[in-house]
Amino acid sequence: MESFADVSNQRDLAAALGRGMQYKSQCRFDAAARAFSVAAQCGNAVAQYQLGRLYLRGAGVTVDHARAAYWWERSADQGYVKAQACLGALYKSDDGVVTADLHKAAALLTVAAAKGNPLAQYHLGDMCARGRGMTQDFVRASDLFERAATQGCGPAQYRLGLIYIDGLGVERDRALATPWQTYLF
Repeated sequence: MESFADVSNQRDLAAALGRGMQYKSQCRFDAAARAFSVAAQCGNAVAQYQLGRLYLRGAGVTVDHARAAYWWERSADQGYVKAQACLGALYKSDDGVVTADLHKAAALLTVAAAKGNPLAQYHLGDMCARGRGMTQDFVRASDLFERAATQGCGPAQYRLGLIYIDGLGVERDRALATPWQTYLF
């Protein structure tokens, strides 16, 4: 049985998260960062994810990709799919923002892609298509790009169109590429 203090604490955390979302929607990012920070430090996965996004973009806080990764790691550990996808994409990058870790990237993206996250499906598809951190597999890549593309992921739509044009992992078919070609140019 939960104590009164536990219920009260949960209400306070929910209120802090709600304030953070409201401030964010009003572009009051400094206030959003403060509100998210309260809930994130108490373990709220959504607040941790949101705080990570602010650190990534430098909205209301100084840009700090290591802090973004820190908060996304905590959120992802709780199973929050958006954090898993973003952290996986961050570990996949080779732009020097954080140390690339293709093994971690693949693991996080695989979990988030299985949950239907289009960002994860796109990034995992890209890793499959390029053979980065795994064996090159155009069949799997085309499947992942298609799942992300049908959810409106622009980069996946672009890549899916190219896959059908080039016949990578699928039979070359310009007719099937046509719906995605509008995203190519």
